[in-house]
Parts: sequence; structure tokens; C-alpha cells
Amino acid sequence: MARRLKRCFESLVAQDCPDWGAVVADDPSSNRFGDQAQALPGNCADRVSIARNSTRRCAFIKTWNTITRSCDNPDTVILTFDTDGALLGEHAPSRVRIEYDARAGVSVGSIPRLDKEAFYPVDFQERPSWRSNVCQHLRTFRKNPFDAIYIEDLKLDGEWTDLANDWAFMVPIVEMAASPRHIPEPLYLYEHSDQKRSVYRVERDSIIAGILAIPAYGQFEQGR
Repeated sequence: MARRLKRCFESLVAQDCPDWGAVVADDPSSNRFGDQAQALPGNCADRVSIARNSTRRCAFIKTWNTITRSCDNPDTVILTFDTDGALLGEHAPSRVRIEYDARAGVSVGSIPRLDKEAFYPVDFQERPSWRSNVCQHLRTFRKNPFDAIYIEDLKLDGEWTDLANDWAFMVPIVEMAASPRHIPEPLYLYEHSDQKRSVYRVERDSIIAGILAIPAYGQFEQGR
């Protein structure tokens, strides 16, 4: 954890984009993640905030609270990723900004894998499905369509879930986006965990099926 967390923060500090800020959401974890995060910002301490729960609830609740309450500007572009990943190179936010300057509604990236060579094409032509790959890093969106998602649509059977929560918000955001963009060059590195995939795959797939069964959203202006 310490190695990955250090790599994550170092990748943030290396970016050439001057106007970024980060909120590190800690649920909290059992491995002193919050303490390590508190010590790592260094010369970017004024840009990084640590948001910590006193007791463990659900990481997705913390993500939702962070986005809805810590960011006041509805036009802010949000990048979400886990601390076991890292931005690649020095220009990731700057590359994303090009798309939003050209009126992108949402952007989806292309993930390089450490365990094998693979490419996952992104399909915006129809409603998101299992094979659309609209949740892959580096995923970005403006805050206002995120705020337009009905909170109950971020849950299944009334319960928040930690698994597949990226599908819960990215699917409706893509459905609302008038101009979704795929960024083909890799901007993000993620270390896949075979153990985690094998343990949680069945439950995760069931959750994704439930998310895809939620009635589709229209474009952002109309909502749903």
C-alpha cells in the first residue's frame, strides 16, 4: 500500500496542469491509509485535502459526499481514481482539458495492463452495456451531470455498494452526455489484482447487471 500510495501522489505532483486540486477519501481503511496519505502531499499540501470517516461505512458514500459537498463549481471537471493507480506522464489533466475545451460531456480513457497486452474499445453508439467499456480509466466528467443522478440510482435495493460503483455513476453520465469522448492514449496505470477479481467477480457481475437494468437517462438538459 505505501509503495502504491507514494506512486499515486508522485504522479499528481508531476502534472504540468497548474489548476488542480485533490481530495483523498478515506473510509477509513484498516491499513493506516489515511495516516500515510496525510504525510505524503509534501509541496502540494495546499492542493490536497484528506476526508476521513470516523467509522467505516462505504467507500462509495465517501466518494459521493466528496464530489457533492467538496466541490462548489458545477462546471468543475472531476477525475476519479484509486490510490493503487497513478497518472502516466506529466500531461494527463492537460490532455483531458483539451477535450473539455472542445465541449466534451464526459471522457473515457484507455488502460495499459501490467499483466498482459490488451485493448478495450469504447462504444458510445448505443446505451452502455457490458462491452461498452465506458467506465475505464482515466474517466472524467463535469460535476453537474453527476449531481443530476438520482441518489437512489446509485444504490441497489436501497443499499450503497463498494463493488462496481464506477458503473453506478458512469453509465448515467455517459447516457446524459451530448458529446462523450474516448481518449486513446493511456493516461493512467492500474495494477490489476487477480485475487480480487476471482473473489468478487460473481457478485460484481450481479451488481453491474442491476445497474444496467435501471431506466436510461436522457441528455443532461432533460434529465430523466
